[in-house]
Amino acid sequence: MRSFASFLGAFLCLALLSACGGVGSSVFGSGTASVEATYISEFADIPIPRDMKEVAKQTAIVHNPDGSKAGSQAFEGGVELQSLMNAMLYNMLQQGWKPRSIFRGPRSAMAFEKENNVALITAFEGAFATQMSLWVAKRINDGALEARDVPQPFLAPVLEGNPIESL
Repeated sequence: MRSFASFLGAFLCLALLSACGGVGSSVFGSGTASVEATYISEFADIPIPRDMKEVAKQTAIVHNPDGSKAGSQAFEGGVELQSLMNAMLYNMLQQGWKPRSIFRGPRSAMAFEKENNVALITAFEGAFATQMSLWVAKRINDGALEARDVPQPFLAPVLEGNPIESL
């Protein structure tokens, strides 16, 4: 009777593990991002795949005097990293954003420009979900910021000899 209970316990554990394995695969970033299923978050011309949910505590938006917005938003979802980046590239192009730089790897990044705005999208696969950050800001005009004379950092005086001997 005891061996039957052990067998039943082991069988139930295996059944639970296999069931969790099927559920976990969609949670841990194996899904694909749809370019059609999107929603508009803080920035009206940046569609976000519906599988990505905003992480509100990591969002900071500023309303500029001209009515535009700038800031950052964080998202997470059960989407495969490269699928997410493909969907974001497609959606940004559809909204008139011009790609300026793209890097794909374990941590991917894309930079875009549209009128007087720049957008940076970064993403990586986290432990439980794919993480994505979106940064949007006004473009700085060429020559608006120039290098100024920067004071030299403070350097400690050079001590000659063994400073311990002088004690």
